[in-house]
Amino acid sequence: MEFLTFFECSEKEITACVIEAGAQQVIRAKLSVPCQVISRGLITHAEDFQNHIQDMRDVLESQLGFPLHEVYLIVRGLPVESKVLYFSKTFEDAHPIKGIEIQEILSENRLNKAFENDRVLHSFPLRYKLDDRSDIENPEGLIGQTLGVACHFIKIPQKIYESYLYMFKKARLNLVKMIESSYATSFGVLNDETKKAGTLLINFYDKTTELLVYEKKTPLFLHQFPFGIDLILQDLQKYFSLSERQAKKLFREHARALVLSEDHLKNVTFDFDEKTSRTFPLLDITRLTSARMKEIMRLIYLFLEKKKVIPYIQGIQITGDVFHVKHLNQLGYNIFNCSVNVFEEAFLNNQRISHAIKGAFLNRVAHIEKENRAFEYQKKSSHRTFELLRKFIQENL
Repeated sequence: MEFLTFFECSEKEITACVIEAGAQQVIRAKLSVPCQVISRGLITHAEDFQNHIQDMRDVLESQLGFPLHEVYLIVRGLPVESKVLYFSKTFEDAHPIKGIEIQEILSENRLNKAFENDRVLHSFPLRYKLDDRSDIENPEGLIGQTLGVACHFIKIPQKIYESYLYMFKKARLNLVKMIESSYATSFGVLNDETKKAGTLLINFYDKTTELLVYEKKTPLFLHQFPFGIDLILQDLQKYFSLSERQAKKLFREHARALVLSEDHLKNVTFDFDEKTSRTFPLLDITRLTSARMKEIMRLIYLFLEKKKVIPYIQGIQITGDVFHVKHLNQLGYNIFNCSVNVFEEAFLNNQRISHAIKGAFLNRVAHIEKENRAFEYQKKSSHRTFELLRKFIQENL
């Protein structure tokens, strides 16, 4: 039985999840610790961060009854860079291109030279070129001499990666892989059809908004804005003189992305706790939240238009802390003129889990299944080869 351990770090908490990778896919242990040791993906309190990781490991191991060794890490707001580069290689003569030769173009040595001070988290071949033929999706088996590939890289500064690697090592945990949060989320909310058609994934978090564009099943573009729903919460706090906790509660229950006619006549009475109760004009709440949501969505559109990726977007998927915002899908449609789907909270076998951890888990399970199929195929091929050899020996000796 294989268990996969995921850590997800955000501005306000660290969550760890141990999931059984078998047929049942059950969350065997889960733990969240409120803390503020990370800001925009960077560790700001190293000793506290390390202590939290160690304490969480101890609690999880106590719950599970066995030690943890390897972990997968997702960090919200990680300062990633999205870049497309072209690599090529000329062979001695024209010949049918092999799969291993395609892999060698993006070998680790080549990437290390291209990104000397960076760590590549993910790489995605976009299109290949073979001699004078371009826009090839898969060159394997085609005859040519010079093979080139345009590849999309998601990378972070090497020092940031090494900081996380060191912290987990100090906690006696092996950091197997860091996964960009939007890319991880995409495996939980996007299917092959939407990835192929072209879609924009928007993740709204507390202090960041992340964009990921898919086209032909491949991540084409990624970007991160240094703001999130914190802008809306600040508006509510300032206008109504609320605390952050009160503003967040008001936002979650009454935020709207569009002003409707019936809002003019309604008031809402809100119980913040047993002793505090206030009445608010719904129109004021709606005006504040809708104006800011419209501003953010419009900014996203103008930015993507400037980057020339709007033509690739045939639909929009939204996740994060805005699933309760009424009429957000209609606002998105008004701006982007395409269908918009807003995902609610994620669950795995009726157990609540973040979209990013769920997606990272499903992606890893798919890799395990692929590796198992390859192993079984290799085993069967070896068996057939052995049987043919045995038969040949019997017939010729």
